[in-house]
Amino acid sequence: MGEYIGTVEQINIRDTVIKTFQGQEVIIPNRSVIQNPMINYTILGDRRIDLTFRASFKEDLSYIKKLTLQALKPIEQIIRKEEIAVAYTEFGHSFITFEVRFWIKFQHERDFINTRSLAIMEIKKTFDQHNISVPFTVWLNAADVPRP
Repeated sequence: MGEYIGTVEQINIRDTVIKTFQGQEVIIPNRSVIQNPMINYTILGDRRIDLTFRASFKEDLSYIKKLTLQALKPIEQIIRKEEIAVAYTEFGHSFITFEVRFWIKFQHERDFINTRSLAIMEIKKTFDQHNISVPFTVWLNAADVPRP
């Protein structure tokens, strides 16, 4: 519900109580529940994970895609392996952004968190093994930040 993700604990006349995955109790007025979209992950059973990475301009993008798919194939929690997608999305100042999308069987929030973490670790390990550099931007001071 909005910025809150958790388990609905109670639905009362005036409010709905959600327990977040961090253990916090959030009381949301039912007016907000009725007037705003809500995503119910418990019904779906499958959930997509979207990861965003950057590739240096000097890298072979076809090779990066191949390595990314190779890194994800052994992860048992990923379902529908043939649907794993790697898509280049935009040019940055010194990099090209790409997204990796894959599906997992979702029963608990920890399934999502653990599989996302494992995928990131496996992709990084594979990139390191093949000397693929992942660029990042460091701003030394406010004057270095590009203006729109």
